[in-house]
Amino acid sequence: MKIALALVATLFSISIHAKSVTDLLPPEGFQRTNNASGSYGDYLRSLPIRSDNKIALWTGAHLPNNTYSTLAVLDLPLLFNENLEQCADFSMRLWGDYLKQSKKLNELALYDFYGNKKPFSKSGRSYLGYLRWHMAYSNSYSIKLGAKPVRLLSDLQAGDMFVQNQGNEGIGHVSVVIDQAENEFGHKLYLVGYSFMPAQQFHIEKASEEHGIDGWFTADGYERFAKEQFGFFGEPIVMQFERHFD
Repeated sequence: MKIALALVATLFSISIHAKSVTDLLPPEGFQRTNNASGSYGDYLRSLPIRSDNKIALWTGAHLPNNTYSTLAVLDLPLLFNENLEQCADFSMRLWGDYLKQSKKLNELALYDFYGNKKPFSKSGRSYLGYLRWHMAYSNSYSIKLGAKPVRLLSDLQAGDMFVQNQGNEGIGHVSVVIDQAENEFGHKLYLVGYSFMPAQQFHIEKASEEHGIDGWFTADGYERFAKEQFGFFGEPIVMQFERHFD
């Protein structure tokens, strides 16, 4: 009986201390937008975050605490003991993990290097094998060619990506919008983050006052941030993954 009570107490303690993206409160006057139940945005909002903000590298080491202006780190351990899960790769993983959790892997299609869709259902690989192949052979250039462009920055929503790749080389950058909030006047704010090189856990960047409010970015604020920090990779283009239907 005592063991059972101790187990219940431990599980309760874990549950009340578990943290997720929803614990990152929007600024005063802003409320999180309503996401459709089961949507990609709903999934991203539910992701766990670390309590210590440490960013683990694929080697098992951690980045220095001052590497980024970090608001939070997704508590998602890297899948491979290889230098694979960089920026574009983590964006593909998040999309794939969402469809896997939703039991809709038949709707997953990532891209080969030249942006051609490669459906999971026709790959003959396990889910992890499929992800590893795409992390090894596709990148920001592939996403730039294959994903769907978002026509207006004002249409930005959770799950969208800022893709930067100025040529047909594999070098570029991808940032992912994780959450969004809005005030009564229709002004919107966003949580945005990325993995980077070498392969590392995904962190949510903390917006400066120049780029947002209380750590949350405005859409044009992150666009400017991306140009300032990663402009050598090219202009940021907003894109989104699409579901695949046979």
